[in-house]
Amino acid sequence: MLDLAGEGPPPLSPMTGMPVIAVSDLVAGHADAASDEIAPAGDDAGEPPSTGPGTVIEREAPEPRRGRRRAPRSLVRRLAPLTVGAAVLLVGTMVVLLLQPVSDEGPDLSASLVSSDTAQGAPNPSSTGVAPIPAPGGLADVVGLAKDRATTTPPAPAAPPAGRAAGRAVGVPGPVSAGDGTTAAGRLGWRQTNGDEFDAGLGKWGVYDGAGHGGNGRRTPDAVSVNGGVLTIRGDADGNSGGMMFNDAQRFGRYEMRAKFPAGSAQYHPVLILWPTDIEWPRGGEVDFAETNSAADDVSFFLHYGAANNQVSETKALDITQWHNYAVEWTAGGVIGYIDGQEWFRSTDGNTNPPGKMAPTIQLDYFPGDGGPGDAQMQVDWMRIYAT
Repeated sequence: MLDLAGEGPPPLSPMTGMPVIAVSDLVAGHADAASDEIAPAGDDAGEPPSTGPGTVIEREAPEPRRGRRRAPRSLVRRLAPLTVGAAVLLVGTMVVLLLQPVSDEGPDLSASLVSSDTAQGAPNPSSTGVAPIPAPGGLADVVGLAKDRATTTPPAPAAPPAGRAAGRAVGVPGPVSAGDGTTAAGRLGWRQTNGDEFDAGLGKWGVYDGAGHGGNGRRTPDAVSVNGGVLTIRGDADGNSGGMMFNDAQRFGRYEMRAKFPAGSAQYHPVLILWPTDIEWPRGGEVDFAETNSAADDVSFFLHYGAANNQVSETKALDITQWHNYAVEWTAGGVIGYIDGQEWFRSTDGNTNPPGKMAPTIQLDYFPGDGGPGDAQMQVDWMRIYAT
């Protein structure tokens, strides 16, 4: 502190915080050098001292302070070297700090990114879009009600056939039917959520084992097989046939199956159905979106509804022995049927719309009064379910 007269300290540098000393204080003296009297620094208006312009060590001069007193020359001379040295040291330190690179001890950008990824956890595996499928037999309690069916005993999944890749991706057709042909899903842009390509046995289905339709003949698991990615259900002259229900049910949906019905006995009826699972038949409804007999040259759509088993239907001439894509679209607005992507049945009457959940079934039903004894079969290349 240079305030020897008690009238205030000299100004401090805004850059260094040190007292500012003018060169004139270092080289010029006052006329009364012998005395210890402190000369005024300027007039009352705050002007610089009249002893001549002083060049300040700092590059910009501080604002003048009123009543500032200059320290005696002898003290200034003693402190001047220290002041100059301190200022130089401070400036040098600031330069070094400004030019110093970022410390190696701090986190860099790559480390921050890694930490961010770690904190969020590993990404979830990509989803396939296929809904989880219950264990076989999940609908055993309702399968027993399907058109007088007996309880079901699903067989163990069969090994993939030789020469066929196991676990074919959902939505990718096999070579057996020479491609998908024209599908309703492809034409209308449906998004697949579930289904079966018949590449890995029948673990997604409940296979019937009991009395046949209306108590006629018998449904046996021996009549159902999978080979080369194609499901086949056979019926013999004694009325032994088969059928099965998918182990997942839902309210509303879009379903499509690629199927063909080789020529055979008219006593067998191949049929692709949506069957009620939580409301008893017939009140729960029934959607036969492809029904025929093995000697026919046409196919029918039957929509059953109400406790009295009312129905509306449509029939279309068709070579059923060839591969075709049979589809049904079931929404709150009604039921629509398609063959090879073309609409052929529609009902928008709310009274005909099934009131509860349904599951797809594939059946070869035995009607002994519709023809003479004989064999028949039906084949399905795939069954696919789509979102509504």
